[in-house]
Amino acid sequence: AEMEQHLQRALCTVDLQEVRIQQLEAERDETERLLSTLTYKMKQMRHENLNLRQRLDRCESEENEKLNQEEEHRRREKLYQEQLRKKEKTLHQVREICERPLVSSTRRFKSIENIHNAATVDGDNLVVDATIVQNEELSTPHRVALARQKWEARTANQNASFDWDYKNDFNRWSKFEIKYL
Repeated sequence: AEMEQHLQRALCTVDLQEVRIQQLEAERDETERLLSTLTYKMKQMRHENLNLRQRLDRCESEENEKLNQEEEHRRREKLYQEQLRKKEKTLHQVREICERPLVSSTRRFKSIENIHNAATVDGDNLVVDATIVQNEELSTPHRVALARQKWEARTANQNASFDWDYKNDFNRWSKFEIKYL
């Protein structure tokens, strides 16, 4: 009987150990499944992390490129504004020079009426008053002086009397005045 109890206890212990082994094997299987799932998720996360890093690098690169382009645009705009200011300053200086009163006593044609008043009609011929057209230097820009020299050369080559149609003469001189004076 004692042996029987001892055997029964031993069998109970073995049964308990087998149950415990089965529980541990079930836990091990569950842990392996969980490990497998977590390993798969970790690989997915690594892949996603790599993609996000690449995307972040591209975005940073694009952002840097945009910043460089904006900086270059601002630099060009600043240069353009500086050139524009210089041109406006030059234009302002030219206007001041053009608007200054004449240094010499030479009359300056300011309108078609002055041109008309400077010439007289002798029959069918137009006679230009030679005292008005003198070869004196004006305090005007180079283009105005050059236009004046061309006009003087043209009138000198045409003699004092020349048969002009009044209407054509009016249009030609008005264009000259608008363009050069």
